[in-house]
Amino acid sequence: MDENTIKVIYDTHEIIFKDYTAGDVIGVYVKEDYQDINVKDKTVIDCGAAIGDSAIYFSLKGAKRVIAIEAYPKIAKVAEENVKLNNLTNIQIVSAACGIDRFITVDSRLGGGPTPLINTNNGYTVPSYSLKSIIKNFQIEKGSVLKLDCEVCEYDFILNEDSSTLEYSDQIIMEYHYGYSLLKRKLENAGFKVKVTKPELMDTQFRRGLILGKLYAFRE
Repeated sequence: MDENTIKVIYDTHEIIFKDYTAGDVIGVYVKEDYQDINVKDKTVIDCGAAIGDSAIYFSLKGAKRVIAIEAYPKIAKVAEENVKLNNLTNIQIVSAACGIDRFITVDSRLGGGPTPLINTNNGYTVPSYSLKSIIKNFQIEKGSVLKLDCEVCEYDFILNEDSSTLEYSDQIIMEYHYGYSLLKRKLENAGFKVKVTKPELMDTQFRRGLILGKLYAFRE
């Protein structure tokens, strides 16, 4: 095992992760950022899948299938390797972005961690999908779970959709980056109960003035 690969013991499972520093293994498996959602026998749409750490978590928690979407091809390839290393067959890695329907070009050197979606002139061109397109293209059934950790894509992804599209999910968990008020109002109008964590002001190497926190929406 090389220095970029670690072994994690979670519950009764032994999990191997390559390039673990490009993901959030601590957040997913130690802090259990997604413990409040029930994925048992459900389809999970995982936007911002990174190295596949959260997708593997959902699989181990009993998800029927996981559509794991990662915008940066280099990191999406790592996610595919991690899924194979752990012998999981219900995870589909998709090299694409979440947001609106278009194509974008991303820097081949970037990816992993808190890397926002940056459109460049040179690099890899990948599709970007709206929630409506994901539901159609991957035959998502109602009652699905939506996880968003996609470095600001959550606003386009949620605010541009109508209630009939949002009805395909009965649980949504996300990290928000510039406050939650518009997201909360949109989801409440679509019939969700919404809980949020207290926002924290933070600067990163890519953006200043981020207002970060978690949002959890669910249907009773």
